Amino acid sequence: MNASDSFAHSRSTVRNAPQVRESQYYCKWASPPNSIPIPLPTRRLTSPTPAISSPPLRRAAAADDPPQLGRCRLLLGGEPPAPPTPAMNYIIGAFKAPCDVFITFADERSRKQVAIKKDNGKTVMVPTFQSLETIAGEVSIAPVPGKRVEHQGVKIELLGQIELYHERGHFYDFTSLVRELEVAGEIYERKTYPFEFSTVEMPYESYSGTNVRLRYILKVTIGRPYATSVVECRDFCVRNYSPLPSINNSIKMEVGIEDCLHIEFEYSKSKYHLKDVIVGKIYFLLVRIKIKNMELEIRRRESTGSGPGTYIETETLAKFELMDGAPVRGESIPVRLFLTPYELTPTYRNINNKFNVKYYLNLVLVDEEDRRYFKQQEITMYRLQETPQSS
Repeated sequence: MNASDSFAHSRSTVRNAPQVRESQYYCKWASPPNSIPIPLPTRRLTSPTPAISSPPLRRAAAADDPPQLGRCRLLLGGEPPAPPTPAMNYIIGAFKAPCDVFITFADERSRKQVAIKKDNGKTVMVPTFQSLETIAGEVSIAPVPGKRVEHQGVKIELLGQIELYHERGHFYDFTSLVRELEVAGEIYERKTYPFEFSTVEMPYESYSGTNVRLRYILKVTIGRPYATSVVECRDFCVRNYSPLPSINNSIKMEVGIEDCLHIEFEYSKSKYHLKDVIVGKIYFLLVRIKIKNMELEIRRRESTGSGPGTYIETETLAKFELMDGAPVRGESIPVRLFLTPYELTPTYRNINNKFNVKYYLNLVLVDEEDRRYFKQQEITMYRLQETPQSS
């Protein structure tokens, strides 16, 4: 047998051999006819490795561990984070405010509180004021224990701002008053500074709508020479009251569809305070379509901006069903709608040339084919001083 025949036989032997868990490959290349087979290194044939749910955790290599040649170590968490170094603590402390600032009003407990929503979505209670009132109180600055506050001056501002939500982050200040509380220096311990803004003119009410917000704040600023200034703000609410209007005409109008529907509605007045009652009547003069029901809606229309950049949002605040069923000619439907349960504001017209808020009474009729017929009429809302007589 020559060498080539021996190699061919060896390959065929391995190919036709049964599959065993552990096998040996023999080589007879260039061996004498009666030589003993020389075993090669054993190779284990194993089944596929089962899936492992998660690799084992291994510790991180220590500094005195011997070098691992030809291996890769993978650290998969589980180790506690290293404690911050003094350098890291210094960096963190540089961005943290070195003091706490508190703003309090002098007569806060005796004033009426209303709820407003902050930027973070939380609701807080704030005191209310009127235009031309005096706003006074105290500002307390408490340094972090063991630290001093080096500053370039402390001031407090009273700001009236309008923010349009499509211009988020940009404020229009229509009122701005400043009081200096302290000149440049250092604060080592808690200090309290009184402040007072006398007879402040606040012509517009606080308002938070769909696309616009009008708010009043007290803003304390501690200027620092080589760091970010410390700023603290405190909101308060402004409510301005109006007297009873000297002229308050009723609303009377006839509307309809030619040869199909003709109605006449009448409301007792056109100006209402926020706790008022809408009283009126609706007369059916001609009915040739099948009316299914009739309801009265209160709508608020908010417009911001001007010209092509005007944003208009209409919101239905209340729906009141007046009639259920088909009316007949000559029928009269009474209207009596209380405004107290609804969150209304006064009518705002051209507030600082930025926005308007108007209210409408919308009369809606629905026929049996679900077609809707409506007619709306603008009304004026105002805030009346809350007294036992007006309530």
